[in-house]
Amino acid sequence: MLLPTSTIAAGPASRSPAARLAWELAFARQPRHTVEDLTASACTILARALERLGARARFRSPGDIVIDGRKVSGSAGCAMGRAIALQGTILIEDDVAAMAASL
Repeated sequence: MLLPTSTIAAGPASRSPAARLAWELAFARQPRHTVEDLTASACTILARALERLGARARFRSPGDIVIDGRKVSGSAGCAMGRAIALQGTILIEDDVAAMAASL
């Protein structure tokens, strides 16, 4: 069973009742790693996994995954000290009326 999540750092839409899967990754910061590069790599891998499940998913810069041109995943990241953290969500099920009401 998937339960709705709420992300404090995101906007009001993130607190909507839509079902979504949240993910987080942490990396040791290396000179060759940027938040943008790691985001692109993580989202590309995630899009490929969704393709294996039958979705026509692709990465769209700066941190989205789209299926048939519609955004189903967003992500963000930051670098602090010796670490880089990425986080994101994948929309599993939506309720447009409830999302609009939460805005």
